[in-house]
Amino acid sequence: GWRITALAGVVAVLGIVGWQILANTAADNFARRDPDRALVLRPDLAAALVALAESRLADPEPSTETIDGVAGLATRALLADPLSEKAIRLLALAADARGDAAGASALMEIAGGRTRRDAGAAIWLFDRRRNAGNFAAALASADALLRTQPDARDPLFSPLLAIAADPQGQAVMLEALAADPPWRGWFLRSLAGDPNGLPVDYSLLAGLAGTGEPARTSELAPYLDAVIA
Repeated sequence: GWRITALAGVVAVLGIVGWQILANTAADNFARRDPDRALVLRPDLAAALVALAESRLADPEPSTETIDGVAGLATRALLADPLSEKAIRLLALAADARGDAAGASALMEIAGGRTRRDAGAAIWLFDRRRNAGNFAAALASADALLRTQPDARDPLFSPLLAIAADPQGQAVMLEALAADPPWRGWFLRSLAGDPNGLPVDYSLLAGLAGTGEPARTSELAPYLDAVIA
């Protein structure tokens, strides 16, 4: 009798554990594509809370109620996963939407500092820093994006050209390029292929000649080809 009772207890425990594993797996699978369903299975799943908040914030003109809801979801996600940089970024966006620029910047700095792979935080910080004329900090954000997000190159080219065309920005850009980041060749070649970028390309190539990392043949050739053409 006691053996049957013990076996039944073991089977019941295994059934509960098995159900929890299945529920957690299903919740993880639904987190991005159907966060509402995922939260039915796991109300504290940070990835689903973040995904739901992001979908609500996609409205170009979110209402105050929507913004408060986003902040609430982000707070829940942060409680479930205190290391979630996406949750912090959402809190920053909610603060920005409320008009709290200082709070938004402080939160986004935290989100951007947690990882170099949060493209959303890096783009926000790049735009904010560039618009404020803080070119060194803007290029730090751009560097993080260009190293981890290859698709960011085309959207970033025009604002990077604008920085390099500014006298103060050009000095900062030259310093960044002299450090030989992996995106340097792409940027210099892109400048040579842009009519507005060609004079900037010349200035940067000339400036690099006086550094420890002068322009390579592969970086000079596009400029020379453009001039000859």
